Amino acid sequence: MHDTNGNTNLIEIENVTFSYKAAGHHIIHDLSATFGPSRFNIIIGPNGSGKSTLVRIIIGYLKGYQGNVMINGDSLRSLATLETARRAAFVPQENPVSAPLTVRDAVELGRFCRLAGGVHQREDDARIIDESLELTGMSGFADKRLDSISGGEKQRAMIARTLSQGAGNLILDEPTANLDLKYQPLIFGLLRKLVDEKDYNVVAISHDVNLASRYADTVLLLKDGKAFASGTPSEVVRLDVLEEAYETKLKAMGENIFIPLGSPTDGVSG
Repeated sequence: MHDTNGNTNLIEIENVTFSYKAAGHHIIHDLSATFGPSRFNIIIGPNGSGKSTLVRIIIGYLKGYQGNVMINGDSLRSLATLETARRAAFVPQENPVSAPLTVRDAVELGRFCRLAGGVHQREDDARIIDESLELTGMSGFADKRLDSISGGEKQRAMIARTLSQGAGNLILDEPTANLDLKYQPLIFGLLRKLVDEKDYNVVAISHDVNLASRYADTVLLLKDGKAFASGTPSEVVRLDVLEEAYETKLKAMGENIFIPLGSPTDGVSG
């Protein structure tokens, strides 16, 4: 997928440094990374390593950073808010839609940045909304109220909302947080499908290194606001790298599958 300007979906971070005034120290420090073009990029790292801060810089929520962020070849600083939304769509951890809307209504909200004057829906808008629902497997839920469906279904609806924006870069902050085991691979499988079949460029934060290993094209491991390791899953999701970054001992349960030593499953026989 390409945006309306014909640019390949790509996000580039160049020597970015950022501090919250209250923190008194750098949350992100001299960070450079490339996400894309059209790949499944997963950001992992310990709590407080700067993952959520980084994605909020990318989507333009946080200003005042040093360095540069490029979205589809243009500096984020040069893009108006609506143009940024047309290039990069964001799914936060918490569902931002609290009104008693149907799933279709919620997905329709994603078209705001594309509607003429923000109010006039065209025939193409209805088609894109339908396609977004179909891509995420939510067509059968279109008329259900958003507050009546399960957490996993709601997350798919929020992904459909971002697809309806028409942005080729999808940014997600822990898309499987608070979801049960059934929905975790379903959501990551959906994102993998969007990359492979529709050429979306996905950047997702995850606390699950095993999901990252299974689904990602590239993994960026942050620690203390810096790139501790980056590359393919086989290069980053390794016992020695993870133990050093997370400062804990791990147990390998198979190829690129790790659990902390002393977890409830350790030493339990069948």
